[in-house]
Amino acid sequence: VVEVAMPYHLERRRPGAPHADDMLSPNLGRTIQSMRQAVLDGRRLIGILRNAGYERVSVLGMSLGSWVAGLI
Repeated sequence: VVEVAMPYHLERRRPGAPHADDMLSPNLGRTIQSMRQAVLDGRRLIGILRNAGYERVSVLGMSLGSWVAGLI
């Protein structure tokens, strides 16, 4: 099991931001950029795991993460 923090979540949150509201924001450009980054992060992690010898990799997400998992 590997856990990845999505953009604007957990340790990737903006300093002083109380929530991860920037991932889906009124700023459509920021929303598109953060979703794209989340998908690229997931794809890169799958590549790393495959290079490490894992043949089968499943992607699972909860809430917004499920949308990202579907895009990955």
